[in-house]
Amino acid sequence: MFDSLEQAREAAADFIPEEHLDEAMKVLVPGIGLRPGEPGAPVETGGSRLGGSPDLPAGSEWPRPTPSDDPEEIEGRANVASGTWLREHLSRHLPFAFLCQIDLAEAHALGELTADLPEHGRLLFFYDLCVGGWEQGDRPVHVRWDTTPVSELVSLEVPDDLVAAHEREHEEYLDRCRDFDKPPPATLHRRPPSMRLPAR
Repeated sequence: MFDSLEQAREAAADFIPEEHLDEAMKVLVPGIGLRPGEPGAPVETGGSRLGGSPDLPAGSEWPRPTPSDDPEEIEGRANVASGTWLREHLSRHLPFAFLCQIDLAEAHALGELTADLPEHGRLLFFYDLCVGGWEQGDRPVHVRWDTTPVSELVSLEVPDDLVAAHEREHEEYLDRCRDFDKPPPATLHRRPPSMRLPAR
């Protein structure tokens, strides 16, 4: 990732012939990145971050996907084992996984790239990680623009059924790790280290 086209061009010059640099620069797409927060730093309520729990008004419901109109059709997109697993997942009506939240005031301050974003509130992104790869459309996705004042936000607790599903999958993964003598993965974090938008 680069902070400017000039920086990108300088880095690309080591790998791309001079006569092709102009064309290469035309295909670059502007983007916003997140960088890790300081280890042990408190997670700022309402701040930008990846994973963990969303910050919403007290009493808010953790969003869940609407039931599928045709779970058999989704099941049929996979092989027999995966299809059975998808059908079982859909029948449990689990909450979305929380992907990230972006503090729009922080993002808007990045300048021209984010000038079209609202200047206040947060964008929260949720996704059905299990079904999303098998299903097109917006049912497995939930994006919310929340403008609640930060003083009224709380970090939602991960719903019990989502924790239970994670723990069940985690145990299955641990079994496979033991079968192949591999190290286990990290455990579930209810509130991970914060991820910050880069300073400009």
